[in-house]
Amino acid sequence: MLIRSSRLPVLLAVAVALCLTATGCDQFMSSAMIYLQQNPPDYEKAIVQLKEGISMVPENGNYYRMLAYCYFNNRQYKEARESYDNAVKLLPDKKDSLEKARLENWDDLYRGAHTYAGKISKAPPESLQAAVAKAQQALDNAIVFMPSNDLNLMMQAFIYQQAGRAEDARKAYLKAVEINPQNSKAYVLLGKTAYNDTKYDQAIDYFSKAVAINPADTNSQFLLGLSFFASKKYEQAIAPFRKANALNPDDRDALINLAKCLMLEDKTPQLAIDPLEKALQLKEDDETWYLLGLVALNPKVNDIDRGMRAFKRATELKPAMRDYWVSLHSIYKTKKMKAELKLVEQKLKELK
Repeated sequence: MLIRSSRLPVLLAVAVALCLTATGCDQFMSSAMIYLQQNPPDYEKAIVQLKEGISMVPENGNYYRMLAYCYFNNRQYKEARESYDNAVKLLPDKKDSLEKARLENWDDLYRGAHTYAGKISKAPPESLQAAVAKAQQALDNAIVFMPSNDLNLMMQAFIYQQAGRAEDARKAYLKAVEINPQNSKAYVLLGKTAYNDTKYDQAIDYFSKAVAINPADTNSQFLLGLSFFASKKYEQAIAPFRKANALNPDDRDALINLAKCLMLEDKTPQLAIDPLEKALQLKEDDETWYLLGLVALNPKVNDIDRGMRAFKRATELKPAMRDYWVSLHSIYKTKKMKAELKLVEQKLKELK
């Protein structure tokens, strides 16, 4: 059962005051308010009185406004939605306040669904189906009350994912962006789904839309770069990785992937040195030193001493990695460093 909002008594008081101001003390409104002030409120009898009033004065929007309140609290969400629609139509000067009240009502339902949805991932296997059913039932109420809200569909997609219904989740995200083309989060999630299915061109399209909506989102920029990278479109991946790093200079993954793209597109491999060195300043690891060594040995860079230092540090950090010793062996051989070469050859024999 959903927990009713503590705002409801306040909303009732406001609604009553507004209706009295607008309509005077007619018998139908007065009777409805008497039922609403009972403990607990008798919404059904109040609804009967308000509908009687509408039958007499169908153009009175305040009846619909109060009726929306009653229907919502009586859990008749379809009727509540229709009453709000009629109230907005008949009270155009009150549209903003009515839409605010409608949104607050929806928020009550959505928060209830969100609470249940959050319990799905924590549910033991034997309780998973019941947890999904509770979340779905709560969300259904929110959807009935406000079917055109894209956040309902985002929640629906999440529930589908938790239930293992990936294709249904994808369709829900597509409906969300159909309702709200500015929903960048939905595009990101669609992009992730496409990426995980190795549909990289489709992922690029979705992440590009997310970036167009919210260019300051580091995650969207990074994922766009990653999708270009997976498609071997290294030159196109450079810009989003650079943007991701500019937005978050501590994004080490963006720096390393940027360097890889600069290496692989092979036009300006020397530009990969700076992001790799910045990544090493953030956190030192053997793989990044090894990449730096590879860049240094690129014929267009040809910095053998830098490469030697990089490979040597990689072997110090991870001495069991044979590839690092092989690269170091190549440099020592080129530089004719006989003593060092002999030691590396001995190490390579040990690692066979």
